[in-house]
Amino acid sequence: MQTIPSCIEGMHHLVHAVREQELRNHLGSFGIKGSLATTPMRALSGGQAVRVGLAAVAFTSPHLLVLVRTNTFLDSPLGDVRIPLSEEVWTPHLK
Repeated sequence: MQTIPSCIEGMHHLVHAVREQELRNHLGSFGIKGSLATTPMRALSGGQAVRVGLAAVAFTSPHLLVLVRTNTFLDSPLGDVRIPLSEEVWTPHLK
């Protein structure tokens, strides 16, 4: 039987040479904090799983990230983060 990885294990699988604390800090900035970071992915809500996915993609510092339907599955705390992030990405020349 295959074990389901936790958020930390899943992130560590994507980026091998990173300390666990750095991954925890990064996940925490997306609202995945404390024991939630060690929760199996299967046990997360839809919004929490989306947060982990966004955290994983953001960790790689992509040059371009296109988000379609950015509020799908997101609850209020990350929904509030989405607007400042969008403004920072789309209007850096105004700052």
